[in-house]
Amino acid sequence: MCTYPWSYSMSRSKSDRRVLWEQQEQDRLALKKSRCDLVYSERQRVLELLGYNSYRDYLLSPLWKSIRDKVLRGKCVICDKTDASQVHHRNYLYETLAGQCLDQLIPLCGKCHRKIEFSHRNKRTPQDTDNYCRILLLRASKRKLKKRSKKRVY
Repeated sequence: MCTYPWSYSMSRSKSDRRVLWEQQEQDRLALKKSRCDLVYSERQRVLELLGYNSYRDYLLSPLWKSIRDKVLRGKCVICDKTDASQVHHRNYLYETLAGQCLDQLIPLCGKCHRKIEFSHRNKRTPQDTDNYCRILLLRASKRKLKKRSKKRVY
């Protein structure tokens, strides 16, 4: 039997459809949580390979401070107004955490970093965070292109 919302038979009662929808919602949230747990357990595994017990230990390390200094140059890439004061990890791969690949580290101001990490005071999942980050980066690049085209004199 298909349990997709659009396949409901009109013969089902409203309460039956509600129960089925709530069950699907719980399944979706459980899947989201397991994906989130997988990302953070992989991050922990990489941190242990680098010799750190926790993400906090990593953020307090000289390695992170040197990586952070390389990334934090100039303005926030999202708003382009404020000096960047924080760095957002788009992923937690070994190359990123070890500082071998800086492409996945984004310089942000505190306000934009909170906007990416949280939605209405709830922490976003890593996948949702990355998707939202992509959207904001795309919007920012469009704004920059618009500014450049206005400055050009033909």
